[in-house]
Amino acid sequence: MDHLTTHATHITEHTTTPPQGGDASIPVPHITTRTPHIVEGSTQPVPTIGDHILYCMPEGHSAGQDRPAVVVRVWSATMVNLQVLIDGTNDYPHDHTASLAGSIWKTSVHYSASPTPGTWRWPTQKA
Repeated sequence: MDHLTTHATHITEHTTTPPQGGDASIPVPHITTRTPHIVEGSTQPVPTIGDHILYCMPEGHSAGQDRPAVVVRVWSATMVNLQVLIDGTNDYPHDHTASLAGSIWKTSVHYSASPTPGTWRWPTQKA
C-alpha cells in the first residue's frame, strides 16, 4: 500500500490482487480513497481542489440562497477560490455574460458554518 500526500488531503491507493487462479495479465484496478485532513482542534475537513461545497449568494434576487460550487484554489482551511454554478438569469437578470457562462468566479471566500451571504460551507450529509 502506497501513501501519497497532497497539500490538504491524504490519498491512499490500494491495489487489489486477481482472484486465485485469475489471469495475472489482466490489469487490476486501483481503488483510491480520499481521507480528508482534519485541522487539529477542529471537526471540519480542510477543503481541497475539486471539492463540492455550497456558496451563499451575497446579492440580488438570490441573496441568501445556496448555489453549488467547486473549489479551484485553497488559501487556508477557511478560505478558498470557487467556481459557483449559477441559476442563469434568475441569479443575474441584468448580466447576460454571467448568465450565459453558467458560473461565476469568487475569490478569497471565507468559511461559515451557517448560511451567511458571501461565504462557503460544507453540504449536509444525505441520510
